[in-house]
Amino acid sequence: MKQITRRNRGVSMSHRFTELRRYFQGWVGYFRLVPIKTYFAELDKWIRRRIWACYWKQWRGVRTRIANLRRLGVKDDEAVT
Repeated sequence: MKQITRRNRGVSMSHRFTELRRYFQGWVGYFRLVPIKTYFAELDKWIRRRIWACYWKQWRGVRTRIANLRRLGVKDDEAVT
């Protein structure tokens, strides 16, 4: 999973999401009988952080980051700070 979410991999985000989806479908299918909801919650947090770091690396410049945050619906004053 760390290899899929590395920031320095030269793949598009859509390809990265496809790989993650394929990986998790198999993983969840294998572990579906085990009650590990808390583990999945922690894993979800970790993956969201890794994906956010990939986007942040992709949006290198300050102007690009602000523009993309605005495009995602973040308020102007929050996008700038």
